[in-house]
Amino acid sequence: MLMERTETMSSLSALASPQSCRRKLFSPESMPSPPSTASSDLTNTTDKSLKDGKGERVSRAKNLTEEEKSKIAAMQKPSDMDYKERKRQYAALRRAIVKEAAPELVAKFSLATDKERFGMLKAWCQNQDLGSIEVEEKYKTWVQNLRTDRYVTVTILQLEKMFGKSSESKDFIAELIKGQVGVPHPQAPNVKKAKMYKVLKEVIEDTSVGSQSTNTVSLAGRVKDASAKQLLAKQLGGLNGEVSLMNQTTGTIKSKKPKKEKSPEEESLADMKKLSKKWKTLFENLETCINELSSVRNSSELVAALKSWHPTAEDAIERVVALAGKPVSEINLADFSDQLTNEKKIAAQIETDVKDAKRRINAAKGPTAKRKAQKPATNNSEDDADADADESE
Repeated sequence: MLMERTETMSSLSALASPQSCRRKLFSPESMPSPPSTASSDLTNTTDKSLKDGKGERVSRAKNLTEEEKSKIAAMQKPSDMDYKERKRQYAALRRAIVKEAAPELVAKFSLATDKERFGMLKAWCQNQDLGSIEVEEKYKTWVQNLRTDRYVTVTILQLEKMFGKSSESKDFIAELIKGQVGVPHPQAPNVKKAKMYKVLKEVIEDTSVGSQSTNTVSLAGRVKDASAKQLLAKQLGGLNGEVSLMNQTTGTIKSKKPKKEKSPEEESLADMKKLSKKWKTLFENLETCINELSSVRNSSELVAALKSWHPTAEDAIERVVALAGKPVSEINLADFSDQLTNEKKIAAQIETDVKDAKRRINAAKGPTAKRKAQKPATNNSEDDADADADESE
């Protein structure tokens, strides 16, 4: 009985060939085959006399003794196991994996090296349980990536339409769907080439771009209504953001670069740099308001308030400029965020008084100054005429 069992341990490498993996699509009946270089001779771990002399089919060994399990555990390479038994065991393992429909196991079985696949077979033979097979993190990550929006679902028929049916195209398609069992099409479950697989979106998009024609659109005219201008600008801006630009002379296609994602530290540093520029402008406005408001009646209290902000603003500019010049690596996010919040509060308080001062200064200058401040400088002659009329009145 032991000899019959050990003889049947010979064909476990039937699924290990990467050549067949590239040659066939990964339906249950087309998963990897054993290496063609595997020897059909029995090794020291089996007995040649256990072969069936009548040539009849022999079932794979299932209920192994502890001694047989220890022999399997000691095997180092596929050729250590009898070829025919290895082939039978690989076929059983393949059927079990397909029946279980575990994506991680399918990925490992299809993408692993011969040595790794033989390790799966050893674990399977000793325990007859897929749970005993260890699945490394790289195969789990590979399956997770298939579920992201980087991939689109296509059928073999669609891929053949895109890439053709030549031998090179078939090899390429086989590589694209390598490691996947495929999902039957809901409307055509019995059509093998209608099975759905995950393929990188870039592969499909590159093919689509290569087969599309280009159109040139020219727009001309004048839009007077302000709301219509805003709407048109928004629509054209969206169109410009979606369309790639092509150089008609060289044929080079350019597209807008995606925005680089920033870390929280980088975003805080960018906010601090913006605040440093704001502080400089605010300090200049503060000094201007102090000088101009001093000649306005009943503004002594506001002038005193602005003067009291002057040393605070000077210190704030030094602090903010120093913080904005820090390297990202030296930023403690919690402390940096607190400093940023405090500096913004101080700037907001000063800005309130500066705005109040500007309103008083403009009021003191009279209605002519107000209109000049509000109107764009397009019709200077009309503005001058209005100013002369106001003065004469």
